Amino acid sequence: MELNLHGLVKFQSIAVVKLDVEIYLLTNQDSPMELLGTVKTNLQGQFNFILKPGFYRLKICPKFETRLIPMLSEVFELDNDSYFEFSLSSGFYITGKICEGNNQQQLLIYSENSKLLTQEIRLQENGDFKTVLGPGNYHLVLRQGSYTGYLKPMLTVQEDTQYINNAFNILKYNFKIVNLTNQNKFSSFRVFIIPQNMVEYLTNEILNINQEYIVNSPFSLFLEPQKNYFLKLIYPDFYYIYHLKLNEVKPHLEHEIDIAKLIAIKSDNLKPDATLKIRLMNASNELIKNVAVFYFLYNKENKNQLEELISEALISNHYGLTNSDGELALNLEAQIYGFYIYPFLEENLRPKFIQQLSVNGSMTKTLRLEIKA
Repeated sequence: MELNLHGLVKFQSIAVVKLDVEIYLLTNQDSPMELLGTVKTNLQGQFNFILKPGFYRLKICPKFETRLIPMLSEVFELDNDSYFEFSLSSGFYITGKICEGNNQQQLLIYSENSKLLTQEIRLQENGDFKTVLGPGNYHLVLRQGSYTGYLKPMLTVQEDTQYINNAFNILKYNFKIVNLTNQNKFSSFRVFIIPQNMVEYLTNEILNINQEYIVNSPFSLFLEPQKNYFLKLIYPDFYYIYHLKLNEVKPHLEHEIDIAKLIAIKSDNLKPDATLKIRLMNASNELIKNVAVFYFLYNKENKNQLEELISEALISNHYGLTNSDGELALNLEAQIYGFYIYPFLEENLRPKFIQQLSVNGSMTKTLRLEIKA
């Protein structure tokens, strides 16, 4: 079954002609983008693709000389003939260099306020990049294979701007998995990494980066030095969690991860005893949607390790998002849990840490988020 995807690109009321429109395929809504093809807009500013049903994303790519801002559409599911209309705006030239960059990496640019992905750029061989952005503040994120890491400082755009990422902000670390029980069976795996100080990095996009990248040992990651991370090595039926302390690892040299010293966790080891339904409301008794709820086993010893607990909850998939009715159902064992609730869309709401909640049977619990002062 083939479907027709067509649209129009304009600047103000003027059609933009001879402009590249790229179409990306996603095997599911959270998968990395795969470039399928590029077409140019015609003399009426129109474009057309013939595609099969699936999840896609469009990227509008003006030439840099035009000062028109590239645009990345939201992920959409194509299940019938569809039409899109894009209105471009003008901005400022942004040139820069990621000192540890290469053409295997992508630079992701997020707007500070909305935390939405604004652009996705492939770095040149020497780490250089060039694009156009509108006025505002932006987070820059470096992605290579299995790892997505934030670059600092934040980029502020008020005029033509140059951004140089100091090599001390992000460095290349090389790892090798050793002592595997069966080298042939486990030579390839999926890897997911997240900073230990998770709270600092919480965005809606972070929850969607647990993607199935296949890597082999040895492999490399681009990380901020002196930070601590959790590394999740995922095999078909189980996974390992490795606490990575970069003050004990030298950049550019190979660091061995002795997997025989780690505990193998079966992917299906959680046997739920009860369903906990959480309902989130604000002070006005309004239901709150798109809120992340992280849960973890709670005890007196770990009560002061909130950031570490949240990181472990994320890499262990112990979290969920409230639906359009402000509700979330979790299948849990009968235990005492701690919960951390983080609102994404309503910035006037304060994140909340629930110190303990005893689950000993199916139950519904209403929790409230406070308004920020």
